[in-house]
Amino acid sequence: MTAVTVFTVGGPSVGLGHVARCGALSAELVDLGFQVTIVLQGSEACLHFFPVAARVVTVADWMHDPETCRERALASQIALFDCYGLSDAFYSTVFEGFAGLPVFFDDLGRTPWCRGVVINGAPHAASLYPDRVEHALLVGAEYQSLRPDFQDCERRVCSASVKRMVITLGGDDIRSLAPPFFERLSVMPEHWELTFITTGSSRTCGVLRTLVDEPHRLVIDADGATMRREFSLADLAITAAGQTTFETAAVGLPVVVIQVADNQRELVRAWQALGYVVNVLSWFDASSPGQLESAVRAMAPHEIRQLVAAKGQRAIDGRGASRIAKRIKELLVHA
Repeated sequence: MTAVTVFTVGGPSVGLGHVARCGALSAELVDLGFQVTIVLQGSEACLHFFPVAARVVTVADWMHDPETCRERALASQIALFDCYGLSDAFYSTVFEGFAGLPVFFDDLGRTPWCRGVVINGAPHAASLYPDRVEHALLVGAEYQSLRPDFQDCERRVCSASVKRMVITLGGDDIRSLAPPFFERLSVMPEHWELTFITTGSSRTCGVLRTLVDEPHRLVIDADGATMRREFSLADLAITAAGQTTFETAAVGLPVVVIQVADNQRELVRAWQALGYVVNVLSWFDASSPGQLESAVRAMAPHEIRQLVAAKGQRAIDGRGASRIAKRIKELLVHA
């Protein structure tokens, strides 16, 4: 059985996007007969992202221990890394003597020095690698690795008006936006029903527990099936500009996007170019009175929501993880 070792990170300081896409790809690799081991630097909140058949090993700080990573990589035919900030020196140590297939998730066009497979599922990803012939590039929205729950979602037919709204601002809500968002949106004259989705380890979870009351709801540590159900029931979402935006696109849920980190800027522009994202606020602007409310109201017309829903679903079919796994299996033969 071909062994795959996946090195990834997740938790309050880095969010859950890395583990979400690694978990989705791991599930597809397991289905193809691979033996998958996850080397995780992260919290228990990350564990439900991975398939039961995968072995999860928690390592406190593998990012600063290339020798240990090298030992694990050498025991595998495929070594996959999904983490920002790893240096060429780190990879040089890890892949010394490695005869298998290196694979890298990337978001910023930063490919490592060594040959391998680079995965970037952003809509604009092809423009980031104009001269990288030394890598096998799996780039573009068709290679976005999403959880199985978001495959082939039914076509969205938007409601006539906005009644239910989902707000999810990343694994840790790094800008602590959720509580003030609730306080502002819950008193709006439209009387929207608000569902806040967060993690138990989020810095704002405790505050939300005290704030959110009926008819509004708080959902904690939602799995993929729960996320899809909540997105399917909602008429509009407010979400950080990360992995979750691909999931809302897959289900055709119109969004107001909050850019909470600088590295999300190009992704936001790509979504705007596709026509799926119309209203974008920086986290700073979203904190200003009136800005968020205006952005939400601008998305209220039915014709706008129906248009962006269709564009989101045309871009994302949820089968990216399956495509990646099958391509990796093909490339392994030539490694």
